[in-house]
Amino acid sequence: MKKDYFILFILIFYLFFQFSTLDYGFKINNFSYFKNTSINETFIKDFTEKKKIKNKENVKNENNKWEYRYKLYSVNADEMIPIMSLSKINIVKKEFDPQVYKYGGAFIYPLGFYYYFLTKINFLENINSQSLISNENLIDDIYFNGRLFILLSFIFSAFVLYKCLNLITKKNFSLLLTTIYLFVPSSIMYSQIIKPNWYALLWFNIAIYFILKYFIKKNNKKNLLIASIFFGLTMGSSILYAPAIFLIFVLIFNYSKKNTNNYFFFIIFATLSIFFITNPYILLNLGNFINESSGEYTWVLKGIKLNNIIPFFYNSFIQGFGFIITLSLIYYLLKKPKKKFERNVSLFIFLLILFGAIISSFEIWHIQFRYIPYILPISLIFLGYYIKNEKFLILILIGTFLQSLPLKLAYYDENNLNYSTRINSANWINENIIKKNKSICKKEFSPFDFPPINFNKVLIKKKCNYEIHVLRQPKKINIYKQRRLVKKFEPRYQFSYIPLVFSHINPLIIILENSYE
Repeated sequence: MKKDYFILFILIFYLFFQFSTLDYGFKINNFSYFKNTSINETFIKDFTEKKKIKNKENVKNENNKWEYRYKLYSVNADEMIPIMSLSKINIVKKEFDPQVYKYGGAFIYPLGFYYYFLTKINFLENINSQSLISNENLIDDIYFNGRLFILLSFIFSAFVLYKCLNLITKKNFSLLLTTIYLFVPSSIMYSQIIKPNWYALLWFNIAIYFILKYFIKKNNKKNLLIASIFFGLTMGSSILYAPAIFLIFVLIFNYSKKNTNNYFFFIIFATLSIFFITNPYILLNLGNFINESSGEYTWVLKGIKLNNIIPFFYNSFIQGFGFIITLSLIYYLLKKPKKKFERNVSLFIFLLILFGAIISSFEIWHIQFRYIPYILPISLIFLGYYIKNEKFLILILIGTFLQSLPLKLAYYDENNLNYSTRINSANWINENIIKKNKSICKKEFSPFDFPPINFNKVLIKKKCNYEIHVLRQPKKINIYKQRRLVKKFEPRYQFSYIPLVFSHINPLIIILENSYE
């Protein structure tokens, strides 16, 4: 019983630990030129439609359209998409089509209900175009509370994982493994971003709990049915989980095919039914869904580069899930199990990791672990089954926590006037480029990919005096060695070849001078 109190203490500690940085990125709106720019109906419409903005060259004072992005968008790429999706829903008119299907209905609709509940208890102002115009801090409140929703969901998923681990190992081991789950770098990052990647772990872990009970209680079919419902909610939140769910069903069928032939197809039907119930507009608005999916196909699948598979492991997998966890997982996957079922589980995990490496190979960013979030709980359950040394688990926890500290510090630094790379680079550009009537290069400006400069006075040219880059990988700075690097703004405790801070938070920003007159 005492161990249950310990897990509650850890979960509450984690809530406050992450809560302290949920406002990251909001300080960019403290610049006077953003404060003096008012949001209007046109800006809000452009925001909800995610319209592109045309760059005007050689013109000052006509670039203010970029400023609405910095007032309405997040410093996280695509974090505004759930907000855009919810803006399409009108309860009064009974219009429930989010018109954006990248993030599933089992994520979008609960998020919308959560916001609706907050407005009904007067914790959050009613969200509409007029309230956004009259209260320009409202958009920050929307992002803050949305991140809190993800954080709470993830914390509940950790408690469910703890219950899963209790089925296969001792409570003190479960406690340590759950704490590792909370503090891996990927969880530090994605538990405070309004995206379904880590939110869906709640449904996934509940499903895994009933799958474990199914195996332990020898083919109790009721557990399979309950698991299939939560697998439907998982996939209904994020289609990224489909490969894991598919292979889990294959594992179940292989384990119990003598007893569950007909029932097996029924649980697949139940999973797919829940998926389509929570995403009805995939069928009702099939044309839009196909158009959006083709765009994602072009972005990801057509960009797959098999030569990036190996870099994925040292470039992203280790960065996201932790160095010691990765080594431990590889060791136990390669260690030959005695039982056939254990060998099948090892093969299943290996295939999931390989699939994730292939899908993620379209880019060599350090956050490609986001495509395989299910690896985290599966790996910890797998390690919980094999590891019987408590001191070794403590070592993993300490190593993981130390690896995550620079990333957590970067979230604090994002709003810190002394260490924020975005704020300090913007100040430098305003003083040394814009005020001196020097030009910057054309590009699609956004807060997650460009400093919050004074767009009212900036001069934009195709042949520009200065290029400004937010680098996805610190070591890419070597590409620019032959160019004149004028200024560099980098996060604390960042290393070029072992980056501990991911590029979307307090990123590395460089300024290059061109030779154009």
